Amino acid sequence: MLSPAPHVLITEDAVTRVRILQQLYAAGLSSRRIAQLLPCIETDTTTEHQRAMLAAEHARIKRQIDHLTTVLGRLGKIVEAAADRPA
Repeated sequence: MLSPAPHVLITEDAVTRVRILQQLYAAGLSSRRIAQLLPCIETDTTTEHQRAMLAAEHARIKRQIDHLTTVLGRLGKIVEAAADRPA
């Protein structure tokens, strides 16, 4: 026989905090970077260091996108060339 599971009361603040963390992960930030932002989540402010870190992360992801766009273009040319060859 199974016993009933205990209920856990989760506050609205906790739900909001989880949603913010999910957004930060979805934005490509590492847990280390997110940890650096925890104080601003709690105080609703940002420091110059946090803003600089976010700008650096944005630039890092942009470089990755640019690189992948170049790679995708090269692969597209290879796919086209392969399609032109006899089977």
